[in-house]
Parts: sequence; C-alpha cells; structure tokens
Amino acid sequence: MEIRKPKKSQGVPKQKRSGTLLQEIKDTFIHPYGSKYLKDLNNSIENSGFWDASLSEQMVILSRLLFDSVDDPKHLLKILKNSDSEHLKGCAPSIVYLLYSNNPGKCCTELRSVGKLNGTWPQEDAQIMLSQLTIKHGVDSILSITESWLNDPDDRVRRLLVEGFRPRGVWKEHIKELKNDPKPLKPILKKAIGDDSLYVRKAAANNINDISKDNPDIVISWTKTWLKRSNKKQKWSIKQGLRGLLRDNNKDALALLGFNQTDSLQVNWKGKLDKTVKINTIIPLRFSVRNSGDSALNLKIQMLLTAPGKGNRLRTKTFILATLTLKEKESRIISKNFHFVDYNSTPRLPGKYTMMVSCNGNEIKKKSFIYSG
Repeated sequence: MEIRKPKKSQGVPKQKRSGTLLQEIKDTFIHPYGSKYLKDLNNSIENSGFWDASLSEQMVILSRLLFDSVDDPKHLLKILKNSDSEHLKGCAPSIVYLLYSNNPGKCCTELRSVGKLNGTWPQEDAQIMLSQLTIKHGVDSILSITESWLNDPDDRVRRLLVEGFRPRGVWKEHIKELKNDPKPLKPILKKAIGDDSLYVRKAAANNINDISKDNPDIVISWTKTWLKRSNKKQKWSIKQGLRGLLRDNNKDALALLGFNQTDSLQVNWKGKLDKTVKINTIIPLRFSVRNSGDSALNLKIQMLLTAPGKGNRLRTKTFILATLTLKEKESRIISKNFHFVDYNSTPRLPGKYTMMVSCNGNEIKKKSFIYSG
C-alpha cells in the first residue's frame, strides 16, 4: 500500500500580527478617538493573549477590549457598523449584547440590524449573540420577539432567526432548553425548509441536523410528515438535515429517503488488507456490487472506522463510499482510497482499527488492522 503525506492544512484561521487587523483598527479609530487611544488599545491587545487565542476567542477578546476602551459604547457601535473592516463589523453584535442583554426587546432589534450587515463575521456573531440572549432569557421570551423575522424580506434576517435558535450550533454554548425540547422550533423549520433562499434553507438543514443528535425520533416524525407534501426545495433541506442520521446508519432516516431493503444485493470486498498499517498509508477500498433482484435498489454504502480512543473508549467515524441507484441485474465496481492520517490534528492512537462496510444501515463485512504508532 502507498504511503503519502497528508496535504498541509491551513488550520483554523485566526488573526496574526502580520495580518491587516491592526491597520484596520487604525483606519477605523484614528479619526474619532486619536493616536493615544490607538496606542492604549494596541497595548491592551498585546497584553490580552489575543494573538495566541483561537479565532472565536479573538472575537470575544477584541469586542470586550473595545467595549471597555470607550466612555460611550453606543457611539462605538455606530462606528463599527460603518467600518470598512469586516472583522470590526463582526464585533458589533457583541457590543449590542454587552449594551442591551438586560433589555431583550431592544437587544433583538439591534441584533436584527447588525445581523444584516455585509460580511460573514457580523452575521455569524449576531447568530451567536441571539443564542446567548435565548439562554439568558429563555426560548419562549426571545422567540415571541423574533419569530416574525421569518417573514422578513431580507434573507440574512431570516437566516439569523433559524441559525440563532440552533440547539447546538458552532462556536457557541448549547441551548439546553432546546436540546431537551425542540418542539418550539417545528413551525419555524417547517416554513424555513421551503424558503426561496438557499442561505436560509442551509440554516434550516443545520438546525434539523442539530436536533437529530439529541432527538432523532422527533426529527424522523417531523420529516416523515413534511416529505408527504414536499417540493424540490423542501426535499433538499430535509435530506441535508438528515445527514447526521444517515452517517449514523439510522435505518428510519435511510428508509425515509428510499434506502431500504437490500436482500437482493450481493457485495464482494476485493483485495486484502495488511495486518499492520503505518500512518499516512493509502488503503484502497474496492467492491463489486450486484443487484440480483427484479427492481432497482437505492444504495448508500458507508465505511465506519472504529478506532482506539482515550482510556478504554472507542471512537467511530463514518465515511461515505457511494450513493447510487443500481438497476435490476446491474453490477458495478466501487473504488475509493482511504488515507490513514492524523485526523484534525488529533494523532492516531496505537491499537486495533476496524473497518466496517455497511449498505443502507446493514453491515456487509468487517476487516481489521493494527497500528503500532
């Protein structure tokens, strides 16, 4: 088997001293606040651990430093809204939260305003701050103020609502209330999955996927009903929302999307797997599949890699090998290469690794190898 070094990753992007942030700060604040303010702000940034922090931590640190550096945060908010820097605009939602989090109505109004500023950072941070506000004041309180946003003509506002109420989300604290009971989200998602904007439909799918991690039966129940009267846009959103359950080989989710019985499927895993494997090895995966039946089969073929975890625990990751329709009496060859590398900067641990291939949630065959480190 081939040994190949992994491609170098950019890693998690973050601000660096060599980047443009300090110049953007200067361009934004030199006129309203002057050179002494800039000097003090730059010293605060240096002493805060900003450059060593992750990107999400950097946004929190910078927003807090900016808020504490001025006597009039409301004026600061106006400056940030009008800044040419997307990074500094991205601090505006956090400033809104620091100013108005004890006044939910005012805070939501301001988050709606900054959440439709141009650029990824203000939109993403507005979603995080809406989530924080929900945790602080409760789902019913904030949803009663914001649910009308789903009818807003601006798709950035509609997305803000759907993303802001994700039970899990990215770079934010989980909304435990929604993890325990996601039912308040049902009418929002029912409408959002058919939104004219792909930007909003992606958010709806993300939200459904979040819910499925804690409440798979609820998601199956909702999507089963929605699919009965669904158009192309709605079907796309539902399929994307079920992606986590599909990766987990949830048979109910697979059946909903037409991946069901495989009695007439014949699979042969070709080739041998070495007993021991080195890091960076390319492991070829080659299968012959044949439909011996008299009707077509919709197939989702996946490989589940079970690996040693910390302590005595095992960890499993799923890789999609193929999604296809196999006509009656049709045969195909499926070939994929699996690159055995350190995943997301987490070193592979020595021990036994098991590769289990499944089709539509049914196990086909297992093979194992040893990695000695």
